[in-house]
Amino acid sequence: MPTLACRLVEMEYRQSKRSSMADRATHRPLRPGDMFYHHRVLERFPAWLAPNYRRQNAHRPPLAVILPDTTLFLVDGLQYDSGSGYYGDGYTVRGDAPRLTISEPISDHPSGWTGWLRDGVLEWE
Repeated sequence: MPTLACRLVEMEYRQSKRSSMADRATHRPLRPGDMFYHHRVLERFPAWLAPNYRRQNAHRPPLAVILPDTTLFLVDGLQYDSGSGYYGDGYTVRGDAPRLTISEPISDHPSGWTGWLRDGVLEWE
């Protein structure tokens, strides 16, 4: 089973042909495994945040991670089904970034990526 350790980075927005999000320390585009506090979701898109985030983790900004397929996964967001749209209470997220664990498998990402986040490590088949 392939694995990828997550690392906490500070994300910055920038103008680029390839990516609008970069690692503030290196100014390079975010890479798979990069985890960051996504302040903009809290400010501009609060409806994207799951009830579980509000109940369990509202003491910190929402977190996102770049998946191995290079898509963004909002850890504290709602689950998504291509037929039904967004649903449920969100994932059960425990731990401190970057060593987060999501109790449920990540199986409903719009990109089709399926896997797990366990103790800060992404795992997939």
